[in-house]
Amino acid sequence: MILVLSLVATSMAAPRALTVLCYHHVDYARANPYNISSQQLKAHLSALKRSGFTFVTMASVRRYYQQGSVLPSGSVLVTFDDGNHDAFTLAWPILKAMRVPMTVFIYPTAICVGHKRGFMDWDDVITLSRAGVEIGAHGFDHPYLPYPPKSVITDEQVNAWLKRETLGAKNYIEQRISHDVTTMAFPFGLISPRSAEAIKKAGYQLAFNISGKNNSRLTNPLFLNRIMVVNTDTADDVLRKSRKDQ
Repeated sequence: MILVLSLVATSMAAPRALTVLCYHHVDYARANPYNISSQQLKAHLSALKRSGFTFVTMASVRRYYQQGSVLPSGSVLVTFDDGNHDAFTLAWPILKAMRVPMTVFIYPTAICVGHKRGFMDWDDVITLSRAGVEIGAHGFDHPYLPYPPKSVITDEQVNAWLKRETLGAKNYIEQRISHDVTTMAFPFGLISPRSAEAIKKAGYQLAFNISGKNNSRLTNPLFLNRIMVVNTDTADDVLRKSRKDQ
């Protein structure tokens, strides 16, 4: 029996060293709770800057947890999940103009389908990677990692399936972008002890949930907290969430 770790939590206190924001769509044509407008995105980022937060790169977060380096108080890491095409065409130009580093978590089956399903294609991903955008994995097929498909029954089959979703995704993306992939976001923010072990074995250095919490020096680097941003979030909402204790 697979134990699912609940990742929904709230807390209220002073800000910690690291807030990680999770976005999905910008100006998406279909109604979607995870679709924000480009004006919202600009307002969120501007409010954080005005309030003294510092936008950091994934590389600096990696050094913080692996080498004990320092992050500014009130550091913010901006991430986009799934590899949606609007993250490339709309979000990236906004962040680039505002000098905000960006991380994109992708899954190969989506990128292989590309623009006709509203995702980036590999040329887009390579362009981002060469421009310094961190490319991370989001599984191979974006499954619920604690719940193998019904066709996956035996321990051997579960292990093979988890290896594909973790190491397989890592290797596939690395081959396409010719760059190391060391970060992963759990699809749907869900993880189990068994899938957590697969992520560790695959060699990821940082992995992310969507718990709604912030992070301190003591947060497990393979279970880092992110805050989901939805279309009802105002700039004040993002500031309030970013000021939460972990």
